[in-house]
Amino acid sequence: MRLTNFPLRSIVLLLLVFTPIISWSSNNNWSVELIGITNEQKIFVLANLSIKAISTEPEMPPDQITLLAQQGIEEITATLKALGYYHSETRLEVKPTSKGGQIRYHIETGPPVLIQSVRITLKGSGKDHPELLKLIQHCPLKRGTQLNHNSYESFKQSLLGKALQFGFLDAIYITNEIRLEPRLNQTSIILELDTGVQYKFGQVTFASSPYPEDYLKRYIPFSPGSPYTVEKLLAFQKALTDTDLFSKVRIDPLLNETQNYAVPLNTRLTPKPKNKYTASIGFSTDTDMRGMLGWERRRLNIPGHRINVNVRGSKRLNQLNAQYTIPGKRPASDRTAFGTQVTEEKYSDGKYSLRNESGVTRIQKRGKFEQITGLHYLSEVFRELPSDPKKQSHFLLPGFGFTWTNIDKTSLLQHGTRITFTLKSGLKTVFSSTNLVQGKTQIKWIYAMGEVTRLILRSDIGIMAASDASSVSIPLSLRFFTGGDQTVRGYGYNSLGPKEADRNGNLIVIGGRYLFVGSAELERRIYKNIGAAIFVDSGNAMNHWKSRLATGAGVGLRYETALGALRFDVARPMLKGKHRPRIHLTFGMNL
Repeated sequence: MRLTNFPLRSIVLLLLVFTPIISWSSNNNWSVELIGITNEQKIFVLANLSIKAISTEPEMPPDQITLLAQQGIEEITATLKALGYYHSETRLEVKPTSKGGQIRYHIETGPPVLIQSVRITLKGSGKDHPELLKLIQHCPLKRGTQLNHNSYESFKQSLLGKALQFGFLDAIYITNEIRLEPRLNQTSIILELDTGVQYKFGQVTFASSPYPEDYLKRYIPFSPGSPYTVEKLLAFQKALTDTDLFSKVRIDPLLNETQNYAVPLNTRLTPKPKNKYTASIGFSTDTDMRGMLGWERRRLNIPGHRINVNVRGSKRLNQLNAQYTIPGKRPASDRTAFGTQVTEEKYSDGKYSLRNESGVTRIQKRGKFEQITGLHYLSEVFRELPSDPKKQSHFLLPGFGFTWTNIDKTSLLQHGTRITFTLKSGLKTVFSSTNLVQGKTQIKWIYAMGEVTRLILRSDIGIMAASDASSVSIPLSLRFFTGGDQTVRGYGYNSLGPKEADRNGNLIVIGGRYLFVGSAELERRIYKNIGAAIFVDSGNAMNHWKSRLATGAGVGLRYETALGALRFDVARPMLKGKHRPRIHLTFGMNL
């Protein structure tokens, strides 16, 4: 017996696989019970029973209910055949009552049909394609396993879809058969796919756009004549979307205009307005209220160049940023930015810093890896003790850094790893107050433990070495501080580090040469966007690695909103004696 393209009913309740259904009842006091099969089999059988219609028609006549119940015998037989049982027997039992009734199906599946042999072959130019061969190697249809038509259809479509994905646009099955021998409870599966010729990318054209075509072509991640793949097509679309220049990006493969198996692409772009305005507001116990206003000019006379200006303000920190960005040869991943940043920081213990950092930064992104190189000039006026006169330092700082991340941001429960490293240095003989080298590494690891719980581990390590480490030469912005909402909770903002007494005998944190922070946090979503957390943080800024670490532990609540996350934490320092818990409240984006 030969079956070709065996018709399957749509299994609309597949998500119920994890629900142990034993029976089903309608709202007119009729129930359906399946006896003799497993709970998983019941899921598939119930999904294809017409008798379920009585749940939506409470006034259905008893004779029609009986007719649907009898029809269910054929439906059960068809469903079990799809699952590989060709010798099933079903007996119907209907028991009417004064208020409804009970319908029982007594089912004997019989022995399953086993796969005797599987032959999957490729023809055409894709017969040796590694991705297609890999998919065949992991085919779930194995000799000795039970026949399942759903698995057969799924694999058949996957293989054809993979061929289309890699540019074999004429791929077609020459043979796709299930050769069944019901008496022996055996079957043979034969699949022959002719991939045809692998297509290639043709010329890319752009519809009317305010940007010249030679600039837009720099976003194309392939060259004409390279193999046509859906992955590269999507990468092209993503590169244009990520520019933030277009509200709509549409790429149409012109299959009807293919010549010599080259597929031309027509790209239609809808530009965004020339100017982009942004604003945000937030709050934290470190900075109190904070806000940001920004303006970006997307289109200048030179294609791809843009200007960005933003102002950030809070009780303790005020900042002005201005940046001019020039795209590289690969503008989707490479750019150069010339910028200046003016920052005024007022510390709660009387310290003060006013600094300007200007320079050039080169950013290159390759997949999950982003490399940053730059040269910046830092000039800072600062006061480390309230009674001290202001001091001034300056540094010419060449720098290098990178960020590697695979954090998935597509869901509320993010997971993945982010590693950031920065290194900067200055020479006294080259426009710097002293010789200096500073390195800092930040690591964050988010591990999703199911769908509602995640573990968050993070660590910050910093090292600074200078030929003159006196407070006269090293400005506050180059020293290490810690403590606060984002570092060691249970302690005030930047309240941890080496201290020095002022004229009144008050101890003032003046910052250190080394930094270490470690944190472990367990978050669990408890209802929709509401979550809870327990955590422990430990760290310090220091001048000697043997210095004691400060530790805080506590609990918190999380609430995700469209404007950002609201985080409410209560943490207590783990020190001897009585210490009051400290509240840490943050809302919105970190500025």
